[in-house]
Order: sequence, then C-alpha cells, then structure tokens
Amino acid sequence: MIMQPRSRSQISCANIERTKHDVYPFISPFSNLAGCANGKTVLVTGSSGGIGRAAAEYFALAGAKVVVITGRNETSLQQTKSAIQAEVPTCDVLDVLLDITDESAVRGLFSKLPAVPDILVNNAGVQKSPKSLVDSNTDDWWSDFEVNVKGLYLSSRAYLRALGGKSGVIVNPKLLLTRSLSSFTRSTMNKGTHCVAVHPGGIANTGMGINAPPHYRNHLHDTVKLAAGTILYLSTPRAGFLDGRFVFSNWDMEKLEAIQEEITKQDLLKTRLGLAEGMKTDVVPPETSDD
Repeated sequence: MIMQPRSRSQISCANIERTKHDVYPFISPFSNLAGCANGKTVLVTGSSGGIGRAAAEYFALAGAKVVVITGRNETSLQQTKSAIQAEVPTCDVLDVLLDITDESAVRGLFSKLPAVPDILVNNAGVQKSPKSLVDSNTDDWWSDFEVNVKGLYLSSRAYLRALGGKSGVIVNPKLLLTRSLSSFTRSTMNKGTHCVAVHPGGIANTGMGINAPPHYRNHLHDTVKLAAGTILYLSTPRAGFLDGRFVFSNWDMEKLEAIQEEITKQDLLKTRLGLAEGMKTDVVPPETSDD
C-alpha cells in the first residue's frame, strides 16, 4: 500500500526535527517502498558491512534485479553477498574487491558490469583520524580525505561518464563534504541525473562510529536500517524534489515530502554564502582609460 503524504496545512518547517532513529514504514522496503527498485541495477560502494551492507540488502528486498557490492575486505564482502542471497535468492549479487581511491580500478569497475547501474550509492568511507586537528596524524588525516573525498569523486565521475548523458541517481550518505558534489553533478552533462546528499545518522556499530571522537559518542543513537531506508527512499522518483540538496536521515521523510513545495520554492537545504544587503560576488573589471 502506498502511503499518501500529509497535507502542507498539517506540517511546516518548524516540525522537522531529528527524531527518527530506526527504520519506519514510510522508508521501509516491506511497507511504503515495497517494489520501488523493481528490475533496477544498483551499485553500493563500501558494502562490506555497516550502512553499505544494510543499504544493499534493502535494495534487494525492494526488488532490485542486480546489486553490485564493493569493498576492500574479501571475507566481509562475501558475508554481505551471502546475507543478501539468503534473504532474496532472486537478486543477482555481484561482489567486487575495490580500492575506491584507485582511479584505474574504479574506471575498470564500470567496464566490467553487465549494465550501467540505475543507482549509485557512494557509501565507501573511513575515519582513521578521530583526533582534533592539533593532535591528528598527517597520514591518517590524508588517508581519510582520499577515501571520503577522492573516492567519492572518482566513483561519481566514472558513473556519469558511463551514463553517457543518460539520467541516473546518485545518493551520497556522507557528511557535509558531499553537499557541494550534489550541486556539482547537476551542472554536468547529465542534466537528468538526480543527486542528493544525506547525513546517515549517528551509528555506534560501524567503523566510523567505533572511531568517533569521544565527545561525539553520546550522540550515536541510530541504526543502520534507518540509514538504509533513507537511502532507499532518496533513490526514488518521489524524492526528486531533494535533487541537489542535503538532508538528515533522522528527519521524517514523509514530513519533508509534505512540504516539498515550500522546499523547492524557497530553495532550501542547500549550502550558501551568507551576504549582507549590498554585498555582491560578481567581479567588476577595472575601468579603462580612453587615452
């Protein structure tokens, strides 16, 4: 049964709070999103465990024909594959060992796939350096940057090139780093490609949760199923109003959908530079003399 969003008169932006901590019917492949991925090919990077594994499982449960999973740990990747096949025997699961920071490997991945994915989930991420900038280790900090930023860039670029101008879907379950990329992909040749960034929530039993800074650990209240369900919802056409925007998985997606007109009309959920009245960013060329 498809759930109808509540009317705008019942909901305003003031009602959007980070109150969700587990999957709920509106974003569940067993309820509102049943069959939403029917026949689709989905690529989920970093799916050896945690959010990536849960997201891959949810796409399979929602009817995906092919789910491609990638990771650097062969044993964990096989565990993800086995778990999906046990739940959804009809789904074709392709497991690929992949270093997301290796440009040639990422490029080669798309050439090996039986079809260009309908959906790309840029989940691969790491946090080796939870320390403050002052106390951080240079190699760890830069390694995090390469996986979380360069890796996301390489997979997104390879996907857009593979699409060859056709439309696709990119979901970036990362933190603030992905906001600009969501806007960037909309300015490329793939005008019809839907891209949205989402904060996946605070999840204790993931690599990033385990390595979270001490002051952040009291905020880890969420499950991987919340992130997986939110990613699944954001990949659907009904979430098209969030194209190029950033959301929190803790927000109620049904409430967001109910105020989509307000979001698009006011162009909300985007990062901007705050300017006072009279401040302008256009370059003014120097005056030239007629002499």
